[in-house]
Amino acid sequence: MTLGMSRKDEIQKLFHAAKLSPTELTILEYLIDKGSSIRNAGIRQVASECYTSTSSIVRLAKKLDFSGFREMAFELSRIQDESASRSAGPSLDRIHFSYQPEGLRLFCDSLRRGDVIILSGEGYSRISTEYMERKLVGLGFSAVMQDCLETSQLIDSFGDRLKLAILVSKSGQTHAVVDMAKKANEAGVLTAAFTGNSKSELATCSNIVFTVRDEHPFDIENTAVNRFTGYSIVAFEEILGFAGATAK
Repeated sequence: MTLGMSRKDEIQKLFHAAKLSPTELTILEYLIDKGSSIRNAGIRQVASECYTSTSSIVRLAKKLDFSGFREMAFELSRIQDESASRSAGPSLDRIHFSYQPEGLRLFCDSLRRGDVIILSGEGYSRISTEYMERKLVGLGFSAVMQDCLETSQLIDSFGDRLKLAILVSKSGQTHAVVDMAKKANEAGVLTAAFTGNSKSELATCSNIVFTVRDEHPFDIENTAVNRFTGYSIVAFEEILGFAGATAK
């Protein structure tokens, strides 16, 4: 469930076009929360548990373009079971980055502590860091992008609360990002690089290196078809899964 959002809020957003009534929201919440166990339940049981009528449940199913109660219950339980399975965390044999186990542990530990986080990325890599920042803030973390402020100013502003810097660069040679890594290191801030080049300057001066696949390492202008930006976002989501990340 999204932080700060109730189950009913999420259902209302998901089925916004249907304009659900309070009773219909209660029915859907019940069906989703029950997961696969609801597949063996009858419509009368659901009606009784939700203090409504069987006809109201049938109308809701039709309203959501299901053929009937059974199809609606099965589909909602399937979605919920898949979501629960994904929430359990990604499989180590299907991740989109390479890493050192100790580095992954340090990064996850930092997330679990809820440390203040700064992020830096230039060009297309900024898309990745903007996504990461938005995701972290949505989870309740204190996260901020490096924009107009110099790295030293950011470090001074947060002081001892700043414990982690996330740095994204396909080439690993982006001057501003490397500069942040070096200054963060000098201030005792843990640095984590997402880069396509494990031998780059950024990788060398970062405490943690997540190497993301870069299909065209010599394409400095990023004109060829390349999934590095997308992979770096997916890698970040996978790491959040390992950490079970939610801010305290």
